[in-house]
Amino acid sequence: MKLGDSSLEPSLVVSNGASRPIGGVKIPNWEKSLEMCKRAHREMAPQAFTIGWDVAHTPDGPQMVEANLISNVGCFMGLRYGSMSRVWPRIPLMWLDLVQWMENKSDHPQPPKKAKVAGLKGAIRESEWLLRWAKKEAAKLERSVGKGTAEDPETACLKLKRARLQLELRRGECEGLEKELVALREYLGETVKQQQKKTLSREPSGVATA
Repeated sequence: MKLGDSSLEPSLVVSNGASRPIGGVKIPNWEKSLEMCKRAHREMAPQAFTIGWDVAHTPDGPQMVEANLISNVGCFMGLRYGSMSRVWPRIPLMWLDLVQWMENKSDHPQPPKKAKVAGLKGAIRESEWLLRWAKKEAAKLERSVGKGTAEDPETACLKLKRARLQLELRRGECEGLEKELVALREYLGETVKQQQKKTLSREPSGVATA
């Protein structure tokens, strides 16, 4: 998927500055590489959420170069919106997946329940604001694209190309933020329910009281 200038839009087929696309290139020993990384993860770091495994493809087969702890989480969080949220639908939820994975880990300090609820509500407010902004920007860009299409193609070509690219990014942001908000609200609801259950105590009679 290449929507436009690779210097403006992350691309799956063209790297920044590259003269040749990589689309259609077959990675050698893919299954072997995949199994090697899975085995290394299981045996070396079974508690890690995700690891970026660097693999070299040599004449003797795939060779492990190094492991980068949680590197891909940062990558996913950086690309969680825009057109990438369409290519990998769970990208908008990766950071939330990480938060939930870290819950109840013995080596990770747990926030007070009230702070957790407040944090989730704050995240929801922020995502709602970002969604409103993205929708407004998308509407502006739709008008701009409409005007550019009506103009002379030669003079409007670059301007129109950039506007279409930005419109595609804003639409992807809207999709990603909507997915994120659904997941955040569900997570908040589950957290509040858990708190309510924990606040109940049982009297000797067996009656639950607050």
